[in-house]
Amino acid sequence: MCNITVSVKRVIIFLILTAFLSVSVQSQEVIRKSIPAGVCYAGKNVNRIYIPPPKEFYSRDKSKGADITVIYTGFTTTTRTAFDYAVSIIASILPSDARFTIKAILEPIYETGVLGQTSVPSVYRGSGINGLYPDLYYPVSLAEKIIGGNLNFETEPDIELTLNSRGTWYTGTNGNTPENMYDMVTVVIHELCHGLGFFDSFYVKDEIGSYGQQGYPPVTIYDSFIETKQGLQLIDPDNFDNNSKLLGDQITGNSLYFNGPLVTNYNLGVRPRIFAPTEFDPGSSISHLDEYTTATINQLMTPYISLGEAIHSPGDLTLSILGDLGWINTRLIHEPFRDTESYLAEVEVKAVIESDTLFDKDQVGLVYSFDSFASSDTLFLVPPVIDDTFRITLGIPSYEIDVSYFLYVLDNFNRNYHFPSRGKDEPYTFFVGTDTVKPKLNHVKLGDYYDKTPSLTFRAIATDNIGIDTVYVEYIKNIGTLKSFGLKHDSSDNYSATLNLVPESVVEGDSIRYRIIAVDKSSSANSVILPSSGYYSIHFNATFPVVNSYTTDFSDASDDFLNTGFSITTPGQFINPGLNTVHPYESPETDDGTIEYFSYLRYPVKVDSSGLFISYDEIVLVEPGEPGSVFGSQDFYDYVIIEGSKDLGITWFSLEDGYDCRINSVFESSYNSNIVGMNSVYVGTPDLFRSHTVDIRTFDKFNKGDTLLIRFRVFSDPYAHGWGWAVDNLIIGSVTDDIDDVRKPQLLIYPNPGNGLIYIDPMIAGSESSIEYVVYNTAGIPVRNGTLGYTGNEIDISGSPPGLYIIVFKSGTTVSYAKYTKLR
Repeated sequence: MCNITVSVKRVIIFLILTAFLSVSVQSQEVIRKSIPAGVCYAGKNVNRIYIPPPKEFYSRDKSKGADITVIYTGFTTTTRTAFDYAVSIIASILPSDARFTIKAILEPIYETGVLGQTSVPSVYRGSGINGLYPDLYYPVSLAEKIIGGNLNFETEPDIELTLNSRGTWYTGTNGNTPENMYDMVTVVIHELCHGLGFFDSFYVKDEIGSYGQQGYPPVTIYDSFIETKQGLQLIDPDNFDNNSKLLGDQITGNSLYFNGPLVTNYNLGVRPRIFAPTEFDPGSSISHLDEYTTATINQLMTPYISLGEAIHSPGDLTLSILGDLGWINTRLIHEPFRDTESYLAEVEVKAVIESDTLFDKDQVGLVYSFDSFASSDTLFLVPPVIDDTFRITLGIPSYEIDVSYFLYVLDNFNRNYHFPSRGKDEPYTFFVGTDTVKPKLNHVKLGDYYDKTPSLTFRAIATDNIGIDTVYVEYIKNIGTLKSFGLKHDSSDNYSATLNLVPESVVEGDSIRYRIIAVDKSSSANSVILPSSGYYSIHFNATFPVVNSYTTDFSDASDDFLNTGFSITTPGQFINPGLNTVHPYESPETDDGTIEYFSYLRYPVKVDSSGLFISYDEIVLVEPGEPGSVFGSQDFYDYVIIEGSKDLGITWFSLEDGYDCRINSVFESSYNSNIVGMNSVYVGTPDLFRSHTVDIRTFDKFNKGDTLLIRFRVFSDPYAHGWGWAVDNLIIGSVTDDIDDVRKPQLLIYPNPGNGLIYIDPMIAGSESSIEYVVYNTAGIPVRNGTLGYTGNEIDISGSPPGLYIIVFKSGTTVSYAKYTKLR
């Protein structure tokens, strides 16, 4: 049924994929980058026609059709009604197992003549989703249909559709569109078809034709069906070189066609003509049907929507094209075999087939080999009699043997689906015989800790071809006896355990050396040890004396912090040292896995009645959560956070909410500017540093007189990561203390208190270097920034409300700050 909502669902259901598909998708089979999918232009002519919705829309059985969620921005009640109606039409003609989310935006589009435009946030390679064409890329909505499950969270859009609020819109649903207006329902259906896969990656510049979206996917599923009048496929390198004038001539030759088995079946062998004008138009050329040769009933996907034109049906031609792309699909569900030491004479191969069309039940094949496909043979699975499972018994000729296989099914359009999709080139494999494969073990080394730390938590990720038996830790305190304890299997491949340090009586100067061992379930108990030789070391250090404030530019702070995953270093392109995570930081490659980095300041800070002021420069290139997600929700992914403890590290609480690269638009755009697979490979540079302030007033978690420990923490969830976090020029102090003493700026500000016009001692005018400044209010929000020096020695915040302000000065590597009170 069609389930249309107008708000984000807060309960997130993330479907875990099968083992094979999870591995494939996380192995760089996805490109997460907004990809233009199509533009709808406003025609200048009047064409008052009405084509009603397809018969499926009027069906009384509303349980059939896709489940579509819509997230609205900028819509009124009337425009939303039109959009809902269009979505209901699309839902009615899609298979019932299709489920996706649309982000709908109504805002001005200033490009001439554009009524609407669509993009898709990610595309998936066919080999990662068992698509019919393993080397082509599918939009995420179609990929989820093919795989039979979610590839992102429900609140993450699969299609992003923007309508032009400047358009002259008819928002009725009856098709009676005036001749001076454009029908919104028609444009929405048109754009949704683009989002479902009706878009190409061809491009022409300076007469040179190419495909691959100028750095986006190598080729889309739609591209593969485009051919010349002579039947030459455009993306076949034997026909046309990519990045060539010959290809450019074809793209702009006004003589291209779509050739797919469903289309030619519907169109009685006649290929529909594609819009390929002599002047290339990105977003319009190739990704539309020809305006003049397409029958009226199928004209929804032509490049222009005319005044008065109401087409409320995609038309059978467009539906056939969507079917060729994969919306009419056959999926085979099979659990691959694992390696085993059992003496097997045979195995039963089982599969369930779900298809949107007919297929030959007697020709569901198993192609197998015992010599890595130097030779092979085929068996046909027996169709189900009682249940829905196809079965066949495969004999295992001997022990100590590799078995390779794939399955296939042929639908009534003669499309041959392989599982896995690359068939014999990348088949399923398993080994029957004595296991000699060692487990794989991953662990983030623990760093140094305070001597009052009550416990240590050890985490590891362990996998094996036949299964993990045990994961445990061996450790030695100082030069004592060797002890051990086991790690508990949490979920998936994750193991963890907490070591209580109280019985160990850890004091300053103590150390714990440890290693982690994983043992598999084989008869020979294959094992792996981390580190491969020796032990990891944890050193326990006393906290430093309590201070009222702390400041550092990290040039001499290496002993001031206890680090796990952090270090005080100078990255390649940087000049000055700072507190840096590993670059890039890590992400676990397993469902439900997590990785955390910590940096503890060894100086406890005493809190007065006003609370604390924390200022630092930072670069935050960590994975962003979903649009609109808030800290603490499941769709808020990786994050950085500052935390405090008033019991010497036994318990920690946040000093402000965690945040990701969305904290600053420069960070977010930089992170998203270079995505490879699921990871950002953008490398941070010094010019990205931005100031960050935290004004922490006393509250229920701490009070005046408390001694507060402070730590920086990074949290990383599975599969996606970026460059990481860098911190410099850290200042911590009381808001009302004489914080000038933290690091004297050798500047005099006056009058203070004052009316907001702040003067700096005139000696700054003769300084050899300029001084940058940022003025923050008590909420930690910058209200003014600039540079003092030759050009002036005045700061003007007269337009800001009365209250306390903090001015942070930076000259070279010297950072200082002072308080200022505005009276009126």
